[in-house]
Amino acid sequence: MKSFAVCLLPVLFAGALCGQPVLKFDTQNADLGEIAAKGGTVVRTFAFVNTGDAPLVLSKADVSCSCTKVRLPRKPTAPGGKDVVTVIYDPRRQEGTFHKAIRISANTEAKKHVVTIRGTVEP
Repeated sequence: MKSFAVCLLPVLFAGALCGQPVLKFDTQNADLGEIAAKGGTVVRTFAFVNTGDAPLVLSKADVSCSCTKVRLPRKPTAPGGKDVVTVIYDPRRQEGTFHKAIRISANTEAKKHVVTIRGTVEP
């Protein structure tokens, strides 16, 4: 029984011994307000910090339409490091109110993180 407990302890504490990145956004929502349909693209950045103790990798961003593009950092973000996710919204052919969710895949405990943009496209 004693040997079982000794063998089980490393398994239980393996997560604590291995570093884990933590993604913390300054804000996860951006209100773009009223924008003109012919006014060109609108760019918003979402600043974040890796509050964990291992490098943070943002690997993929999923969007619901081709009107929204995302630029993720190309390199891992070191523990304590800061970077940004850039969201580019194209209002052409998108009249009316919009709410777009961007799902970001990361090597964190919660595998998906969401940032949103919203606003109204005026003709």
